[in-house]
Amino acid sequence: MALLWGRKGGGDKKKAVKKIEGPLWGYMVSKGVIVDVLQHLRYVEREAEYNGKPCLEIRIFDPARTGAAGIEVGDFTTLDQHPEYILYEGYISKIGEPIEVWEKK
Repeated sequence: MALLWGRKGGGDKKKAVKKIEGPLWGYMVSKGVIVDVLQHLRYVEREAEYNGKPCLEIRIFDPARTGAAGIEVGDFTTLDQHPEYILYEGYISKIGEPIEVWEKK
């Protein structure tokens, strides 16, 4: 049996729920999101286009809130059924540079 060094199920699958880091972190702080709150938020993404250019569409949510409601966010489409848990949404470049992110009201 092959040892897969910490990979559940093996393979090269990307993690669907991601921690906010790098340029997106800085962008969200510049928009007034409190660091103590931001560190607990996560996002999901999917391929998209913005102004005709390839990018990633994102949805930012609080996993503590979704978990308390019994919702396990597996990917971007999970939040289609639960839009009330989307805190922010928008677009980032394929290398994580924010294009536009807005608060969901």
